[in-house]
Amino acid sequence: MRLKGIKGIVLLVAAVLLLIIPLATMVVAAGGIDPEDFDWDARYWWEAPPLTAYEREQMREIMVLVLDRYFGIDVSTMSPEEFQELGRSIEPEGETEALQLFEHYARERGFQMPAGIFEMPVQRPVPPPAEVSYWWELVDPDLHEARITHFQEMFPEVNVRNMTPEEFERRLNPPPPPLRLLTIEEMKAIPGVVAVYGRARTYSAQAEIEKWLDELRGAYCGGALVDGVLLNSIGVSHRGYISVGLNMDELTIKEAQALAPQIYVAISERAERLGIQDVPVVFHLTKVRLTTATIQSPEAVATAALPPAQPGYDVRYRPIPGGVEIKGVHRNGNSAAVGTTGFAVRRPIAWWPDDIDYIVTGHLGERNAPTHVGMPIYQPRLPWRKHSAGIVEEVATVRSLPGGLGAMADVARVAIHNWHVRTCIHLGHGVMTPVVSYGHARVGDAIKMSGRASGNLKGTVLATDKTIGHPTFIRLFHQSIARFDNIVTDSGAPIFRDVASGVEVLGNVWGRIWYQGAWRTVFSPISGIKHELPGWEPNRA
Repeated sequence: MRLKGIKGIVLLVAAVLLLIIPLATMVVAAGGIDPEDFDWDARYWWEAPPLTAYEREQMREIMVLVLDRYFGIDVSTMSPEEFQELGRSIEPEGETEALQLFEHYARERGFQMPAGIFEMPVQRPVPPPAEVSYWWELVDPDLHEARITHFQEMFPEVNVRNMTPEEFERRLNPPPPPLRLLTIEEMKAIPGVVAVYGRARTYSAQAEIEKWLDELRGAYCGGALVDGVLLNSIGVSHRGYISVGLNMDELTIKEAQALAPQIYVAISERAERLGIQDVPVVFHLTKVRLTTATIQSPEAVATAALPPAQPGYDVRYRPIPGGVEIKGVHRNGNSAAVGTTGFAVRRPIAWWPDDIDYIVTGHLGERNAPTHVGMPIYQPRLPWRKHSAGIVEEVATVRSLPGGLGAMADVARVAIHNWHVRTCIHLGHGVMTPVVSYGHARVGDAIKMSGRASGNLKGTVLATDKTIGHPTFIRLFHQSIARFDNIVTDSGAPIFRDVASGVEVLGNVWGRIWYQGAWRTVFSPISGIKHELPGWEPNRA
């Protein structure tokens, strides 16, 4: 019978390896076959036409990628007899599917599979039917089917399979709701509000409202107005006022009400210099919490009291996608932290291939022990060598910015060998979706998060362009707030929205803020991440 699913594809690849690798030439290590010990240049190409050194190296990467790292199969524990048995269980049509998978990865690396490299002809994948033409980028049939199933679960009331690309795009990205400014009475009714100052505006035309919001963005001084311990957030609400969040862990309601006039004077003076009289400002009590757990004993990671990972998030993935579990070890070696991968970043260069790394949160640890350059990262378990997932090479830094000391994003970059990072987001249960674009969140956007502990969450954007206090970076500028909560160990998780051929990534999660009467998720936008990682940009599938 024909094998299906991930297990089937792994067996198919094993069969292909047997076709092109004489078993007698394999280096057999104690306990099994070790692909790292093969003489790749000399032994894999006995029946192939002449190949360049570059093509030989890329083919070596493809084989390790598909068999060992991509599917998580540890060939070092497999005896030669077991390896042969896998090959004997594959039927001819299965071998053709495996060849298509090899050809797919060759195209990703910028070269054609050399003609005659295998004994049988390679057949091109059959294009998907017209009604699902927006899945054309996904060659893997199992991934193709899993992704359609995922979207059907998200929208059970409609037949996703029969949608045209245009219908699908409209369904997933409806236009944002029209802007409407609040009255003073409505501002006072916002949950958690302790004081309201100024005069509300009554604009109704969308262009006038947008102009008013732009004027407000220039009227506040950022986090320099007051001690960062007391000020959790400040920014412009799309409802037409400046929003100031005071730390509810440090201030009572009466203390906050006494502090509010002092802050309002500073904002009002700046606004008047810009020609804005009676600027509306809303003060409310908030608190901010990071979401990465610090573990004091790396050896006890497996039994630590952490929120359980959702299905598929704590599995070993090579290449590493966004939205899966990672662990980092601190300098002293006595503590470790758990988080979630963000997304792939690349350094554009004039020739191919590019350098591809991935991002994590910049606060993998407590305030006095954040992510640091040289921190080893493991995925998903530590401290075993086989789970090594790179080294932190760059971390956001505190610097003097407009509004005071702070940073633009809670982010760090993990350096890892080329092709060990996948430009996809994990959606749970091993289902992946390609990252096809990067953008900026707008208030009202329907968005998602995929985190280790929370899984795949849905919500909307509540606020953008907020300055928010941060235990590690003092304050973060131009941050966004989402209408859903997240759990410890979700830090670093990607925020994204669905588009017709994959997802558009909007930023990465770093914490929670008490906002408008409930815990909300805070994330750093793409613009801030690019600012903190100069020379790098988000990668696209």
